[in-house]
Amino acid sequence: MRIPKKRWVMKRWKSELIELGRIGRRNGKAVMNFSDITGEDGIYRIEGSPEMQRSSTFLIRRMMDADLNVSVDKVGNIFGTLRGSDPNLPVVLCGSHLDSVSNGGMFDGVAGVVCSLEALRRIREQQGLLKRNLTLCILMGEEGSAVDEACLGSRAICGLKSYEDVLRLQSYAGTSLQDLLIATGKTGDMVIDRSSLGSFVELHIEQGTVLARRDLSIGVVEGIVGIRTYRVTVEGEGNHAGSTPMNCRRDAFVAVSAFTILLSTWIRDRVEAGSTAVCTVDTVNIMPNSPSVIPSSVVFTIDSRSVDQQELLEIGNFIGEQLENIATSYDVQTSFEVLMDFPPVKLDEGLQRHLEHICGDIGLDHVVIPSGAIHDTMSFASVGIPSAMVFVPSKGGISHSPFEWTDWSALEDGISVLTRFLLEIGNRQ
Repeated sequence: MRIPKKRWVMKRWKSELIELGRIGRRNGKAVMNFSDITGEDGIYRIEGSPEMQRSSTFLIRRMMDADLNVSVDKVGNIFGTLRGSDPNLPVVLCGSHLDSVSNGGMFDGVAGVVCSLEALRRIREQQGLLKRNLTLCILMGEEGSAVDEACLGSRAICGLKSYEDVLRLQSYAGTSLQDLLIATGKTGDMVIDRSSLGSFVELHIEQGTVLARRDLSIGVVEGIVGIRTYRVTVEGEGNHAGSTPMNCRRDAFVAVSAFTILLSTWIRDRVEAGSTAVCTVDTVNIMPNSPSVIPSSVVFTIDSRSVDQQELLEIGNFIGEQLENIATSYDVQTSFEVLMDFPPVKLDEGLQRHLEHICGDIGLDHVVIPSGAIHDTMSFASVGIPSAMVFVPSKGGISHSPFEWTDWSALEDGISVLTRFLLEIGNRQ
């Protein structure tokens, strides 16, 4: 059971989330309750967009108002540090991402940023100086909405991709990522010393149904799924849709449709046998995409995820084999390449137990669960930085949608856990 909540008034963090939602929408609408949302209320906070520029500026001002020392690194990660008494102790990082998918929701990523900011403010106002520096980080490019790759800011910090390689990436807008960041004022010259980082914690909406279905307040994340994404190209032959007999066609889209059904059926069979893998064909570009013309080529992407690295490799092998079969059966040419390859990661068991203890002490029902979505936390965990995640419930499990919602009281629970966690870790010698 969820513990009873006291009546509470609109707090500063709630007004900040509402305002960030408003300036992240193209229609400028302020949404305060789930019942206010329509399908026209999506968030468009993409790297390089005006919505991102306004949102970043808003948060930097709020961080400065909270007496945080603000800086920006070479790839647009924004940092706000609450200084501790001993700058030689390893830093405690907290935060999440600000960018969204196109037509996304108002809580994904940004809830973790605002809740972390609120936690640091409460510590400063109620506890004063801790031993360690506590640093809020607003991580650039987690979603991969501006370029083909995700978790760019955290990967740069962790040395998984160089700052220079990140900046050279070509955006969907046809410019370099560096040009996009310059256009929105998100540039600096700082480079984080990875050896100074002691731990990382991220609060995030669950983006799943476990917590809401079981009426639980908090999810303590034990690990994050691995993800492999692919770009597939199928080349057929364009021709007249009326005068070309069905048995003489080399229709690229028909071939892709057959492949998609094969892949989906195979994954479902594995799930029936106990697998937790998922696989999605998520973007499809058809050429020439014109009336009365048989599709000549299709380029699409596949998103595959599993907690088992070996299973991810098996999915890749199946994709390759079936594309060869489809090429023969439908007289088309096929090719594919790996776009992104993140292996599954386990999060720090000690920090996980610490979070569980805090939940029990506060009186919040919780569960230990894996994350089916990738997050910046996996970058830090993959290079040995002790890392933890806190999930708060998602209404109906909906995310990456204008109808994404997390109750304000659930976010207050998350802030309470995060504040206590940062306070205790921040005072470790």
